[in-house]
Amino acid sequence: MGSNTWGMRRALRAGCILAVGSFGVIVSMAAAANAAAADGPVSETQNANAAPAKAGTGLQEIVVTARRREELLQDVPVAVTVYTAESLRQLDATNIKDTLGVTPGLYLEGNSTFSPNEDFEQLVIRGIGANSQLEPSVGTFVNGVYVPAEMFDIGFLDVQHIEVLKGPQGALFGRNTEAGAVNIVLTKPDDTFHARVSESYDNFNTSETDAMVTGPVVGNTLFASFAAKLMQSDYFVRQTGTAQVPPDPYFPGQNLIQEYDPRYNPIHSADGQRDDAFRAALRYVPQDDLELNFSVHGSRFRGVSQAPGPLDGCNCYTVDDDEAFENIKDTYGAELGITKKYSLAQLTVTLGYESVKSDMPFDHDGSTILAGNYDNYYRSQTVFSGEVRLNSVTDSPLQWQAGLYGFHDHDFTDRFYIWSNLGEPGYLNVYSGLWNLQHTNISRPGAAAYGQLSFDFSPALQVAVGGRYSWERANDSQLVAFIIPANGVVLSPIPSTDYGWKDFYTPIQSSASWSNFSPQAELRYKWGSDFMTYVNVAEGFKAGSYQIAPVATTDVYPISPEKTINYELGTKGDWLDHRLSLDADIFYIKLKDQQLQSVALLNGLITSTINNASSSHSQGAELSLSARPTEHLSLSGNVAYTHAQFDKYFDLGASGTIVDRSGQLEPTTPAWTGFLGAAYTIPLQRYELELSANDRYVGRTYVGGGTGPSDPILGLPEWSQLNVAAALKMDAWSVRLLVDNVTDRYIILNKYVPFMTPNNYLIRDIVAAPRRYGIQVSYQY
Repeated sequence: MGSNTWGMRRALRAGCILAVGSFGVIVSMAAAANAAAADGPVSETQNANAAPAKAGTGLQEIVVTARRREELLQDVPVAVTVYTAESLRQLDATNIKDTLGVTPGLYLEGNSTFSPNEDFEQLVIRGIGANSQLEPSVGTFVNGVYVPAEMFDIGFLDVQHIEVLKGPQGALFGRNTEAGAVNIVLTKPDDTFHARVSESYDNFNTSETDAMVTGPVVGNTLFASFAAKLMQSDYFVRQTGTAQVPPDPYFPGQNLIQEYDPRYNPIHSADGQRDDAFRAALRYVPQDDLELNFSVHGSRFRGVSQAPGPLDGCNCYTVDDDEAFENIKDTYGAELGITKKYSLAQLTVTLGYESVKSDMPFDHDGSTILAGNYDNYYRSQTVFSGEVRLNSVTDSPLQWQAGLYGFHDHDFTDRFYIWSNLGEPGYLNVYSGLWNLQHTNISRPGAAAYGQLSFDFSPALQVAVGGRYSWERANDSQLVAFIIPANGVVLSPIPSTDYGWKDFYTPIQSSASWSNFSPQAELRYKWGSDFMTYVNVAEGFKAGSYQIAPVATTDVYPISPEKTINYELGTKGDWLDHRLSLDADIFYIKLKDQQLQSVALLNGLITSTINNASSSHSQGAELSLSARPTEHLSLSGNVAYTHAQFDKYFDLGASGTIVDRSGQLEPTTPAWTGFLGAAYTIPLQRYELELSANDRYVGRTYVGGGTGPSDPILGLPEWSQLNVAAALKMDAWSVRLLVDNVTDRYIILNKYVPFMTPNNYLIRDIVAAPRRYGIQVSYQY
């Protein structure tokens, strides 16, 4: 893609993270996010709102809102990893996925059979959320507003800091936080004018512009900011196919897409990637006790994706397919926050609207061996939400907060596919020639009431209790239309009307509702001003839902809610005049009715389905450390161990038999992850040279269920990635050179198997980038 065609966006991913996770070593160090940060999460003692620490001053304090009020992270009895704007820039992290391997206990779930596209990716924390393609178990919030599941990887623009909270957060946060929450806090414009612009370029012909400006508009009452990123890239994965859908030979003369799915036109050529985004904010402070914050944002992605990925075993970055299409993803939204302070309490009102839509067609088999197999997923989701919260503001030993939360979520999924030829040479496939239309409309109204009380029995001992009562309803409308033609295996056509559907155009409706009360309790004991221990017990809840790919009308039934109970013991402390910081915790999580995706034989046809596992558990430990042994040297690291397994789970297998998966480890949850980072600053008269290196490690895991030939278990090998960088800084200018994946490792993040293809011989890899090197020039005023 030519570099003049579009204006650039997206920041070079530099500085990811190496890890030392050699079976059994639990040592680590969390990041010092000052100007000399070690390319990792900030330490327990650094203020996420403060300027970088000066040389020789040690690690600074962190102020977070993990309990929906400003507190020192050192005092919060919650396991949380924090990234400041500076540490994100050091990592070149443009979204939460760029912190995988850096954040202890955080993993990424991808669908190994249903779709290789990012539409079906979800975050997993400590094994909770693995293999679920319904609502996520990790909620993402921007300035307190819940964003749709597809927007969990929303780009970081004008971010003040990010908190990754672990364990159920329902007592204080919104929906879908049974595993944890990603809390993105944006920078508020204030009375100081400043601006920043940077330009980046790398060896994949990726160019990106990142700019921000903020300052006062009207005196000391109205302030504004604007941030934007523009990126274009040739991308590191090459697709050989063309943007065409050959006619299905079993339906001569019919344009099936126009006849049955005319809503969308997926026939666009794939040419590199273009990714642009903006965010604008206004802050109005008419008086000292009243503040209004309003922001709008949007993003636009156009380009190729890996789907369905390079062929497993090729160790290459080419998808040798006969079809290749442009993928589209658009997001936009707005947030309004109002705070009013009274003598005893503060009132906070938060309103939000978030919307995302994507159109992601791909070659189902991803090869030229089988031609004309077209898959397309169109998905749109909008969420309206509102919250009213009242919290105490006095210095009393008793602190409290209470709130009401409501939302309306509308999620529409359209899947249309044509599988013209699924027969390996010399092999006939029952699904060859199949066309299928699946429409799923799910609207979800919901409401909740929540609160928390905390009491300081002494300067050392604090006890807090809280809970959340939730109600949620799912209104489901589904339509499935398909024909399996006479193809040599099937002797006469099989239409969807044989499975209970009235015709090809009439959906059926169903609805269900669920309610739940989830309590939570915390105990914190300070052994001194710099060291504390905490115990946390909390229940988590994720409401039920519906299958997204039924075969027969009898498959349109509600899936039961999922519940967890989390036990955690942790400690946080710093020593040596705030030059060394450490936090550690152990956890045990029990899951009931876990929602799991698998491949099953339903009504004689193989399909992807969702069911509930009776019980599972996850247990493990995390340790993070950061140190500043000298005024010029910063060290950081962490290590996490997670053991997640099914205790009692009988799966409906793809062969139509019941498969006992009790005792199996859960997929997409590596046992070990680890991170190490170091940065050294060298003063050079008017200049400052910063040298940094970081490495992350992610242990082996697997995807798939092993329930039959169409649902194999696919191993994901362990991997590590080493990144290095050198930055020269002078006054407002900086020039940064970087090399990511220095050793040029072939990193497999996920695998996809087109489950209708014969003998699963077309397994695909979803891969990380090979060695990447680039330059970034920045100016800050």
